[in-house]
Amino acid sequence: SSPDVSGLHVLHAIVRDTQGPGRSILQRAGADLGRAAGIVSAELDRLPKVQGAAPVGGRALVELLGKAEQESRGMGDAYVSVEHVLLALAESG
Repeated sequence: SSPDVSGLHVLHAIVRDTQGPGRSILQRAGADLGRAAGIVSAELDRLPKVQGAAPVGGRALVELLGKAEQESRGMGDAYVSVEHVLLALAESG
């Protein structure tokens, strides 16, 4: 797998987590989760693969989490939740 954890990896985890709130949020927003999971998996498959390297949070992940924190503060929340991460992902394109 790709050694740098990115927003795509985060979205993959959110879409695949059947017990987490992210799927519910996406469903309420009208997302086709099956199609989204397929697209995210296909895009991850296109990333360069590295054997034996531990995944690391790269610049893209740090930026994503920074945007999620800004969303959290903007909403007056005391913590960052999956909702804030999804909003940050949406803004990132």
